[in-house]
Amino acid sequence: VRYGRTDAVANGTSEGGVEWVTVKAVTAELRTGKEAVATVRRGERLAVLKSEGDWLWVRDANGNKRGWINAREVDVAASGK
Repeated sequence: VRYGRTDAVANGTSEGGVEWVTVKAVTAELRTGKEAVATVRRGERLAVLKSEGDWLWVRDANGNKRGWINAREVDVAASGK
């Protein structure tokens, strides 16, 4: 699965021009390089700020957590908040 503007992110739920995805893994790590900087849980919504290959640079809904997550660990978010 490759994320790009022509793939699932482009078809995700958009709020104010931001694409949202939902964590589908039980838990997943947000990373900066090799370092895990935060943990997210199944059902948590993440805003996609950019994508590079199979990796998405995301932030949580509160803006407190930011990092890279593998696209396999998320689904396109359901509509609404």
